[in-house]
Amino acid sequence: MRIRWTPAAAADLESISDYLKEHHPHYRQRTMRRLYETIRSLRQAPYRGRPGTEEGTREILFPPLPYVAIYQVNERQQTVEVLRVLPWRTRPALIQLSRSAVNRSQRAKLERRGSGDHFINSA
Repeated sequence: MRIRWTPAAAADLESISDYLKEHHPHYRQRTMRRLYETIRSLRQAPYRGRPGTEEGTREILFPPLPYVAIYQVNERQQTVEVLRVLPWRTRPALIQLSRSAVNRSQRAKLERRGSGDHFINSA
């Protein structure tokens, strides 16, 4: 399977890297390597992560790191689409946002804060 990154997931990784560079530079390289390697492992075992809170999604953790990747498996296209990579503590906000009927302006406001809906292409 191929790994496909959404723009939001790529931005999440960049934000994590920037944060670590500023606050914990000695952990940055090791942490980023762990994130990439774990996600890359989904090529061989796409169902390795647990079922996500939303139908059709899966989640993979990076213990002991405090992050979760939210992704979808597309068997027909043979791809794993990484939707978001977030600190796991933001997950409850994602669940609440994706289950509620939030209008676009509210969703955009939450995304600017970094805890937006992980369904990138939702209307």
